[in-house]
Amino acid sequence: MRVAVIDLGSNSVILSIAERINNHIKALYEESIITRIGRNIEKHRNLNPDSRNNTIDVLKKYKEIADNLVVDIIICFATDALRDAEDSQDFLDEVYEKTGIEIKIISGEEEAELTFYSVKIEFGDICNKFFSIDAGGGSVELANGTDKNIEFANSLKIGAVRIKNKFRIQDNIDHNTFVEVNRFIKSQLPKIIIDDGYLTVATGGTITTLQAINLGLEKFEHEKVHKSKITYEQMRILFDYLNRITFTERLNIPCLDPGRADIIHIGALIFLSIMEKYNIKNMFVSNRGVRWGFIYKLLD
Repeated sequence: MRVAVIDLGSNSVILSIAERINNHIKALYEESIITRIGRNIEKHRNLNPDSRNNTIDVLKKYKEIADNLVVDIIICFATDALRDAEDSQDFLDEVYEKTGIEIKIISGEEEAELTFYSVKIEFGDICNKFFSIDAGGGSVELANGTDKNIEFANSLKIGAVRIKNKFRIQDNIDHNTFVEVNRFIKSQLPKIIIDDGYLTVATGGTITTLQAINLGLEKFEHEKVHKSKITYEQMRILFDYLNRITFTERLNIPCLDPGRADIIHIGALIFLSIMEKYNIKNMFVSNRGVRWGFIYKLLD
């Protein structure tokens, strides 16, 4: 069986195509394109027209790729931005009319649970207690539990694009704003205990990009990023570096998608705050988040 799963996030649209051969699940194709469908959603309550059109163009492209690879099923799910937008249904209708793709808007809890499921599959040979962090443009999903059951799963509105808009961050973050944002993020985080028995795993385009920069990669390489480790000190150094240089200088970082150049330092700050809150000294990075949760459930 061959499946295509499309993750329509607040910042990017990601396609993963995989198939099951006997007992092995193989990735056949993956692509991520930034359209920022969640642009200014809190302020306007409706989807940005340019982002909306760009997203439809990307979905047309992904549908063509999926058709060429002869998939058995296409699943497209949307997250934070479409949960909030007042014109979501109108957008879903337009997408179906122009592409034939039916989009399912999933809850924040379901998003967190699917990410946790993927983490459990990917890292089950290392540990049986997990804390998963999925940081996106509009929200951050947290889940913790064991290989048997989830103890906590929820979505928090502290994504990088949302933080940028809320605190009116134009480029570099000054000390006072850093303190304010750090305090705000920590105030939103749940009072859960993540002890040394947990394996912390971070997923999403923000952390995989940060790790690619941390590793000094010229281009994104799945094999080097996936299942690698990043420490709190490395995250601190990354934030200091990315926040010290200008937006234009960030554009010259080889493995950084230009569409992330205005928010990547904010993403690093979000991870710093989470790691401080739960006293996380290091964590694994996974390139297989919520969409792979769907894939594993479909193909298992």
